[in-house]
Amino acid sequence: MPSSRRPSALLDHQWAEEREAQPATVEGTEHGDHLGVLRFDSPGYGGASSGT
Repeated sequence: MPSSRRPSALLDHQWAEEREAQPATVEGTEHGDHLGVLRFDSPGYGGASSGT
């Protein structure tokens, strides 16, 4: 049975835009040419203390 849900990438993008979030990487997870773990950095939610 087909799902009526929208793709999660679209929902994540909208969620991030509503919160003025910026893409960020988690320090220490990069390897070679790969950025490592990606996350959203929202204003006022720990960006300064999380290594960004």
